[in-house]
Amino acid sequence: MKRTVSFLVGAILWLGTFAQAPQGFNYQAVVRNAQGVPLAQQQVSIRLAIQDELGKAIY
Repeated sequence: MKRTVSFLVGAILWLGTFAQAPQGFNYQAVVRNAQGVPLAQQQVSIRLAIQDELGKAIY
C-alpha cells in the first residue's frame, strides 16, 4: 500500500513537469536620453532581433 501511494505521488509530480510554455512574453523598458533622464510622452522607434549564440538573427 505504501509503495503504491509513493508511486502515485511520484507519477503525479512527474506529469506536472510537462506543463506547456507560454506562447509569448511581456517586456517593459524605460527609454532614456544620453543624460539618463527618462523620455516621457515621446514617440520612439525600436528594433528587436532574436539572435543565436553567435549573434546571427534568427527572427
